[in-house]
Amino acid sequence: ARPACELTDLPPRPDPSRLVSSLDVSTQRLAFAGISAGVVAGTAAFATLLSRLDAFVANAPAVLPIPLGLAFTVAGVTHFTLTDMYVRLTPPRGTWGCWQVPAPGADMLGISYGQYHTYWTGVAEVVAGASLVLSAVGLLAVPLQLPCAALFLLTAAVTPANIYQFTHDVSLEPELPVRLRYPQDHAARGLIQLVLLAVWWDLATLPLA
Repeated sequence: ARPACELTDLPPRPDPSRLVSSLDVSTQRLAFAGISAGVVAGTAAFATLLSRLDAFVANAPAVLPIPLGLAFTVAGVTHFTLTDMYVRLTPPRGTWGCWQVPAPGADMLGISYGQYHTYWTGVAEVVAGASLVLSAVGLLAVPLQLPCAALFLLTAAVTPANIYQFTHDVSLEPELPVRLRYPQDHAARGLIQLVLLAVWWDLATLPLA
């Protein structure tokens, strides 16, 4: 019997010459700056739109925290079960000619740069996601806005990994039998990221009850 998803079932990888990573460093830097500016502008636009929707303002604080918190908790666990994939998604130092995020203590811990950022973001997602769920069900005496603010910052912190996946065509295989079509699936993934950032922002800035 044929496996449910074979490599031949996946869309082809893009021609490397089409990728941002094929451009000179100065152009890559400009592309990263432009994409980052688009993320900020898009997040602000979606946050403004959602905040003006009465249905969102009235229902989102009651409906969204538990499923989103659980989703982030599970996603955090996968940082430890799919570590190699997340390490590949971590932009190395020097990416785009400007990426210089440090990894303090990585050498002392005996782990790589990619492992360092994979592990701390995994722990942060588990802690923040679980805190949101516990706050939503009344088992943690913190305002709902606090874990939502933490998850906004965390989602913003990992967004460069999504940009890196687009600019360098980083594969999710073999851990996941998924291949994003270039560029349309990356554009859809980016749109989802903007909405998610906007949701976290609006939930974090709701008036305290």
